Amino acid sequence: MQPIPKNNNIKSYTIPLDILIDILKIVLNNNLDYNIEAINDKESSLLMQISFDQTHINHPKAKENIEYFLNDYSHFFYGSPNEQ
Repeated sequence: MQPIPKNNNIKSYTIPLDILIDILKIVLNNNLDYNIEAINDKESSLLMQISFDQTHINHPKAKENIEYFLNDYSHFFYGSPNEQ
């Protein structure tokens, strides 16, 4: 892993291990820089920093795809707030 350049947009995500492979596939296929900040064994998740270069043609779409996976997983696992 390379250090993340300071001029890029950096986001931290809590990623459940259930979808880690899907997220890593997006990260690696789009040559995104990333750092794993922490692993939470109790929650089966990890905290990952991902750097997005908004001028790169694929990075905004990769960010959108990552956030889609995380939102979809959250909705599937926990339900929507309106479903109580």
